[in-house]
Amino acid sequence: MYMSDKEIGFLKPLVKIGDSLCIRIPKNAVEYLKVDEGDVIDVFIKNPTEEKIPEKFLLPYKKHLPQLKDFSLDLLNSCMFFFNIENSLEDKKKLDGLEKTIVKEKGEAFLKKYKIFKEAMKNKEAMKKIVEDSMKTSEEFKKSIEISSGKI
Repeated sequence: MYMSDKEIGFLKPLVKIGDSLCIRIPKNAVEYLKVDEGDVIDVFIKNPTEEKIPEKFLLPYKKHLPQLKDFSLDLLNSCMFFFNIENSLEDKKKLDGLEKTIVKEKGEAFLKKYKIFKEAMKNKEAMKKIVEDSMKTSEEFKKSIEISSGKI
């Protein structure tokens, strides 16, 4: 999920309610945008696409998760993409379908690496360190933008 001043982006599966396909909007997104049932919102829908995550946000994963030390940044980026999709899925059948999609799009070798990535992501201590590093990087990035735009 990403948030800016006026918009939020997230991955969510479509769910069927009656004859319609719907998207459940996360509670924290609703609260952040201060919207409520009946409000008119602007919705933009697209199939998920793999976005390039800046290197400085990927490097903490390689630093704190030894299993990922030899992963290229492109491989790590792809693993993050599929991991985010997997975390948005709510049932086992769809998870099996995701693995078939991964094999079709990226191959068996990638699926093996992806499973290593998923297992590494369960390390709670390392994840805390990764979040701390990412927060520092975000603050440094924010300050550099403010300096370059003359806000400081």
